[in-house]
Amino acid sequence: RELYEEVQSTTQRRAEIGATLAEFAEDAPGRIREPEQRGVGLGSLLDFFVENCGEVSFESSSHCNEDDWRKPLCTATKLSRVCHQANQESRFDIARKRIRPLSPNVFAVEKLFIRPLTEERRCSAAEVWNEGEPLRAEHFVSHAWTEDFGNLIQGLTRFAVSLTFRESPALPQDKAAGHARGCSFFIHAFSDSMWSENRDKKMEDLGVYQVLSGKGIKTVLFSTGQDGTALLRAWCSLELFLAKGFGQKVVLNTKLGPMQDQSGPSALTPHIQQFATMLLKVVLPEIEMERAPCNKDSEKSTLMKYLEDSGGQLQVKKLRNVISEVVCSQCLAILVQNASVDLVKTALELGAEPDSVDGLGIHPLTYAVAAAGEESEVAELLLSFGARPDAALGATHVLELFSSDDAQRRKGVLELGKCGERAREVHAAAIETAKREYARRLVDMRWEELQSSDDQVRLSVLAAIEKIGPLAAPLAHDIAPLLADANIKIVEAVSKVVVNFGAIEDYLNDPNPLTRAGVQKHIVRARGRKECAEFAPHFVKALLDEDFRVRHAGSQALLELGDLAAPYVEDLAKALKDEDWYVRCNAVQAMGKVGLAAKPFLSDVATCLGDKMPEVR
Repeated sequence: RELYEEVQSTTQRRAEIGATLAEFAEDAPGRIREPEQRGVGLGSLLDFFVENCGEVSFESSSHCNEDDWRKPLCTATKLSRVCHQANQESRFDIARKRIRPLSPNVFAVEKLFIRPLTEERRCSAAEVWNEGEPLRAEHFVSHAWTEDFGNLIQGLTRFAVSLTFRESPALPQDKAAGHARGCSFFIHAFSDSMWSENRDKKMEDLGVYQVLSGKGIKTVLFSTGQDGTALLRAWCSLELFLAKGFGQKVVLNTKLGPMQDQSGPSALTPHIQQFATMLLKVVLPEIEMERAPCNKDSEKSTLMKYLEDSGGQLQVKKLRNVISEVVCSQCLAILVQNASVDLVKTALELGAEPDSVDGLGIHPLTYAVAAAGEESEVAELLLSFGARPDAALGATHVLELFSSDDAQRRKGVLELGKCGERAREVHAAAIETAKREYARRLVDMRWEELQSSDDQVRLSVLAAIEKIGPLAAPLAHDIAPLLADANIKIVEAVSKVVVNFGAIEDYLNDPNPLTRAGVQKHIVRARGRKECAEFAPHFVKALLDEDFRVRHAGSQALLELGDLAAPYVEDLAKALKDEDWYVRCNAVQAMGKVGLAAKPFLSDVATCLGDKMPEVR
């Protein structure tokens, strides 16, 4: 009987353990199995950081007395205090080396916050924050857990801001901030369950590998850390190597944002120059996968076995070469601006791409020629390694495009235009970036002037917005209400931006009737009949709008479509009975332009001969 009871008890315990394991398994109900769907939004990270870890402030703006929200400073003050308190409580165990002291890094965040947050469900922090809903990660983050957590969050935020303004430079501040907060990342500590044991898993079974090998990632963001030693960590090195092997775009990121964004006439600082030099002279020579530290010996064995199975020592050597190529290519423009022949030569010998442009789209050779001429040692060195000779054309004027002085910038535009088609082609990326920079400054410095009571000031701003071309698209929706302005010149200026660069579908469905009316009133003349035929259903819908201004604009748009409005002649016939005579007048004229399609409705048209308004008759 005792033996039977023991067997029953063991069976029951096994069943309970099995049920518990099933509940916490990666494929259990409510869990998100695909690792790329366990993204972490920047907004969630920032909210978590402010609540638990520190403060977010901003650098001062270079062109006004306000804070520059594009340059956040994230300081892990709260996390530092919590770590200090925990270390004091465990000081005897720390002194006996039973446990390691906590520092304000990801190790501390994982122990103090992530594990308590996820303990009940044994899932990832992402699944808790996203309430079990999938969120596709757009960017993979490779970083050392020893990196200061404030620096990591600051770097991610600056990357998201940089990306936002690269895609939509003219976004007003509030919308740009919201766009940046929407960036989603795969970060192992937050996107994978910290309760899972990877001891017996192959590399191909790990979430990190699956995300890197997938097609959904836009960027692999490699956080260098303040001293660049992330490049010496085993996991970080392999992640960078895998990313390049799978054809992913890799961006070196610092606490100041992308490394390539730190180059250029106004961004380059002695600190960044020293950092790039340190990476080249100190960090890269130390990369050795066999000696690279790893948090767990079992994980290091997994990494080394993967390399051994895929090529052994040749693969290890290739890994080092790939890392050197990425680092040197993304630092090359900075090193060229250092004017150090030895450093540039070392970078090129380590595999730097001689035509690797920086964040502004400027070639290394362009910097070299602008600084010291085409016969300088650095310029000749770049050319000897295969740099494109055309990059020397108009070098000085390319840098003038990014001047904060308007006169200097205009000079750069004019002079570069004189350099010919080859110069414009090779510097196309820099020219586009200069346009984005101009659009960004325009929004920063003149956006509030649209609220001015002086019409000339508003017209000046609108003219400047029109000049930035398609980059004005994000602004179009915000200036669309000005289509109802009392000043016809303001209305005309706004309509040029809205109908040429705006997302018309959005404006035609805008809740503001003044916006709907203004867009329909000007769109056909601005974009042409054929292009606007696809919007005809919106014009027809406007004929039934409660606001007479929208009905008037819709009928006018159908009138300007001419015979292309023939499919909607029945709707026009109904509009002949509208209470507003402007609408009736447009409708009868529109029916006169649709040709034979109006024949079945001639009796309706005839009733207009008795209209009380002579314009309609």
